Amino acid sequence: MPSATDSNARVIFSNLGLQTGNVWFAGVSMKPGGSMGLYPEENLASNNIRSFVSTSEPERTTSSRRDWFRFLLQTEENYWKTMRDHVKITLGSQSLIFGTIIGCSTPNLMANFDVVDTHSYWQHPSFPGIPWDSVDWYVKNSAMVNDPRGSTLAGLSMKRVLGKAHALTEYNHPNPNTYQAETFFELAAYASLQDWDALFPFAYSHRRDNWDTRCAPNHFDVDQVVVKMASMVPAALAFRRGDIAPASQQIVAPLGHDTELEKLLTAWAWGLVDATSLGEDSRAGLIHRVAIATEGAVIPPGALTPGTTPVSMNTYTSDTSQIKWDVSTSSRGVLTVESPKSVFVVGFGNGRTFDLSGFRITPGSTLQNGFAGIALTAMNGSSLQSATNIVLTAVGAQQNANVTWYQYPSTVVQFPPAEGINVTLKNNWGTATSLVEGVNAIIDLPFGPTNITVWALDNRGQRKQSLPVATNSGKAQITIGPNNTSVWYEISINTQVIKTSHGVPYTWLNSKGITNNYEQADASDPDNDGMVTWKEYWAGTEPGVKSSVFRCQNIDSNGVHVTFYASTNSGVTNPIRMCRSTNLLLGNWQVVGNDIIRSANGTNSWLDTNPSAATTVFYRPAIATTSP
Repeated sequence: MPSATDSNARVIFSNLGLQTGNVWFAGVSMKPGGSMGLYPEENLASNNIRSFVSTSEPERTTSSRRDWFRFLLQTEENYWKTMRDHVKITLGSQSLIFGTIIGCSTPNLMANFDVVDTHSYWQHPSFPGIPWDSVDWYVKNSAMVNDPRGSTLAGLSMKRVLGKAHALTEYNHPNPNTYQAETFFELAAYASLQDWDALFPFAYSHRRDNWDTRCAPNHFDVDQVVVKMASMVPAALAFRRGDIAPASQQIVAPLGHDTELEKLLTAWAWGLVDATSLGEDSRAGLIHRVAIATEGAVIPPGALTPGTTPVSMNTYTSDTSQIKWDVSTSSRGVLTVESPKSVFVVGFGNGRTFDLSGFRITPGSTLQNGFAGIALTAMNGSSLQSATNIVLTAVGAQQNANVTWYQYPSTVVQFPPAEGINVTLKNNWGTATSLVEGVNAIIDLPFGPTNITVWALDNRGQRKQSLPVATNSGKAQITIGPNNTSVWYEISINTQVIKTSHGVPYTWLNSKGITNNYEQADASDPDNDGMVTWKEYWAGTEPGVKSSVFRCQNIDSNGVHVTFYASTNSGVTNPIRMCRSTNLLLGNWQVVGNDIIRSANGTNSWLDTNPSAATTVFYRPAIATTSP
C-alpha cells in the first residue's frame, strides 16, 4: 500500500476484460480510506458480525481487528478453562492436563495448563494439489545440520513458558529424507539444553498390524526406520539421564495480555506469538535457555534481555560448552556433543577428527558426502572413561528395496538424491528389506588395546561378530565400515588390570609404546641405564630415558643427607626404604629408613638420624615391596 510520500505509486484497474463493453473513467482522485471497522450491514445488536479474515475487502481497521482478537482470546480462554476444570474437578482426573500447542494458541492461554505443548517437523511433506494426496507430494531432501537459523529446534526454543513443564508431543524429520539419521541426536541435544520435560517422536506406528514390514511404510512411522530406531537409544539415554546439561543462563521475554493482543494483529495461523515476536532471534536458543514470562510471572534475577545475545557467527556454542554447531564450511555442518556419558558427532564430518573427552572420532567417506551420525554412550559407570560397557552407534543413509526416486515431479534420480532437491516416491514406497548404509569411521579410545573387546551387534542388539582392536600411540583403535553390516557396536572394557609376572600393568607398557611380547619387554633395559623396565615402573622412572633412573644422586657427608630420584609418574606410590652398608664386597645391607614418601616430581631427600661411625658408608634406596 503506497503512502503519501511515495513518488512512484500507480493505480491499476483490473479484470476489465471479463465481459465486453465500454468502460469510461472520469474524475479519478485519491482520498484517505480503504479500511472499515464494521461493514454497513453489521452490528452487534443483530449478532451478525462476520469472521474477520485477512483477505477481507475492504480491509478492517486496526481498532476493529483489535476488538475481534480480544473477543477470540476471551472466547478461547473461557473454553480452555471450562474444559480444564471439567476434567480436573468434575471428573477428578489426577493426570497432567495439556491444551494445544504454542503456535496454534497463545502462551498466556496455554499457561492455564499443567504442561505447555509444541509440535514441529523438519521438511514436512508438501502436497501441491490435493491435501495428503498419496501420489502428488514431495519432501525437500535437506540436512538440518546445515541450517541452524531455519532449524526446527531453534524455532521450538522460542515457545517455552516460564515456570511450566514443557513437552514436544510431535517431532520428526519425515521419510524419505535421506538425512533423517540426524533427527534424534539433534533433538536430544537441544531439548536437554532447553531443559524440556517430554519428547514424543511422531509416530512409532500408525499401523494396527503387520509390525514386521522391514521397510519404511510412510512419511512418519519410525518403527521400521533403522537409522531412527538405532539412534533413538543414545539420544533417549542422553536426554532421560540428563547427560547433557541445561543452559546455565536463560533469556526471558515478558509477554503480558496487552502485548500478546497487539502481536496477534500481525501473526498467522500455526505461527502465533512466541519469543521471536518479542525481539529474540531464534538462534539464541542454540546458546541459552529461552522462556516467555506470561502475565503476572516474575522474571528471575539475572535473566538475559531478548535481543542482547550475539547470534551472527559460524559456530553456535552452548553456554555450557557441551554443544557446538559448526557451519563455518558451507554445506558441511557438524554438530558435536561432549558430555561425561555421551558424545555425538552429527553431520558432514569426514576428513576431520573430533577429540571429545579423550575419545577421538574420525568419520570416513559415506554415500552422502561424509554425512553420518556417530555416538558413544556409556551404558554403566559415571562417565565414558569409567564405563565397562559402551555402545557405539553409527548411522547414515537408508532406503527401501525396489524403490524409484524422483526429483519432483517426475525426473528419475539415483540414490542417494542430491541435497536440497524436492524428492518423491509417488505411491511406490518399495519393499522389504531396508537397505542401510554401513558408516566408515575410526574411533580412538583412551584405553589400552589389551583391555578392549568390540563386537558388531545384530538387529536385536546381540553380539554377532568381534572386531579387531588396533594400537595407536599405545591406545586402542577400532575401525568400522560397511563390511561389519551393522549400525551399532558394543565396546567392552576389562577393568581387571592385566599384569606381567613382575606386577607391571599392560596398560602402562602400552603407554610406553609396548604392545606385544610383554614379559620380554618387562625384563629388557631399552635405555641401557642398568635398570630393567619392570624396575623402572616400580620406581616411577622412564624406561626409555637414560637419565631417568632410580638411584642416589648426592650424599651430604656433613648431615648425611641422601638425595635420590623416584617419582609417582607410573601411578606407584609405594614408600621407599633406605639401606646402608660399610662394605660393598660383603654387602650386609641394613635398613636404616622406612616408609619414606616419594615426591611426585621425583626429587627426594632423606636424613640419616643415626649415622654410622665408619669411615666409608654406602647408601642404597629400595622399593618397600622388594628385597634390598
